[in-house]
Amino acid sequence: MKLDHLGLGTGSAQQIYFISGNAKTIKKDRIPPMKTAITEKSDLYLFAGTALFNLGFRPFFLGAAIYAIIAMFIWWLQYSGFVQAGHLTPAWHAHEMLFGYTFAVIAGFLLTSVRNWTGIDTVSGGRLCILFSLWAMARLGNIFGSYEFAALLDLVCMAMCAWYIVTPIIQVKQRRQIAVVGIVCVLLVANGLYYSGQLGLVGNGIFLGNYLGLYLVLGLVLMMSGRVVPFFTERGVAETVELPTYLWLEAINFITYAVFVLAILVGPEVGLAGEVVHGLAGCLFILNLLRLGSWYTKGIWRKPLLWSLFFSYGFITLGFGLYALVYFGWFSIFLPIHALVVGGVSLLTLSMIARVSLGHTGRSIHEPSRWVVSAFGILAIAAITRVILPILLPQYYFVLVQVSQVLWMISYALFLVVYVPVLVMPRVDSQPG
Repeated sequence: MKLDHLGLGTGSAQQIYFISGNAKTIKKDRIPPMKTAITEKSDLYLFAGTALFNLGFRPFFLGAAIYAIIAMFIWWLQYSGFVQAGHLTPAWHAHEMLFGYTFAVIAGFLLTSVRNWTGIDTVSGGRLCILFSLWAMARLGNIFGSYEFAALLDLVCMAMCAWYIVTPIIQVKQRRQIAVVGIVCVLLVANGLYYSGQLGLVGNGIFLGNYLGLYLVLGLVLMMSGRVVPFFTERGVAETVELPTYLWLEAINFITYAVFVLAILVGPEVGLAGEVVHGLAGCLFILNLLRLGSWYTKGIWRKPLLWSLFFSYGFITLGFGLYALVYFGWFSIFLPIHALVVGGVSLLTLSMIARVSLGHTGRSIHEPSRWVVSAFGILAIAAITRVILPILLPQYYFVLVQVSQVLWMISYALFLVVYVPVLVMPRVDSQPG
């Protein structure tokens, strides 16, 4: 069976699984054979010659990229004063970036990768079309402020995604994926809290929902980065490298991160001093700097799909450092948050969907389009403009935010120029999926 998940290569007698940051091989007879429902007869072709609903990454990656532009354009209009809609608040902006754009990336990634992890086919065809339609209609509900409508569709969509993701993992008893299962399920709770706040059912529901969602997404990014960044690096650079895995560093990092998140969410309720949160952020800066350094090799700079991952993880690390410095009152908390999400989560997800889409459509992951490389560079500049330049040029904060928003939209537009046909058309190697 060919394993092109994330460009991981091939395997016939063996399948590859990610376990605790390492690639481990397990004999094929230890897992059930692939129950392939994706065949020429079962593929759903809504339009002649397309394969949009053959596998989860296709519609959700495409929808995520399109919505990244739409949601940011709406926010740019609101932020710039061209539109004045009462429901288009910073909370709305945060929610749609998290549960609109980012969740679509997570859904596409996991609905595809779980198939490879477990050997069990995931949702496709008509059911996938329904699932994606629920997500898309929920976005419309949020854009127009119809929160009852949006909540129903969004939560049903997330519950269905969780079911399709969790069921195969439980079926083959992959206990090492329990963290993924937990994050997906708690994301559903976080979204429910947000809508409860919007509907007046929970007083601080909006805050709890958005911030819990943010740090769940970031936690998933930290976990998956530890699995894929060193793996991609070892196999992507021209030279032969073998990157070490420091289990003590991984354990301390994630324990510290868990305490950091709890301190943010419950600290105000229990009277926890703010110094504790900032101190934990400083510890996370050091830990993730060490983590990033252990993965580094100079060969990454010749590979755009690698340097973009390192740049994004570097921005996550920077975000923790800036969070620690907020204690001194030099800038607002929104700068480190945008370091984490614009330079970190956004660039990393764009890099990931670019690589996953190439690998799962039978294309070379070693020769990305120049348009996509430009998209990575522009998004990196957008992050610098949004986070670094306001510190250096605070008098131009408003303009810099607007410029960053425009750069964001341009980067995703360039991505779509290349990837619309990649995601819509059948695999170039005529394989199913």
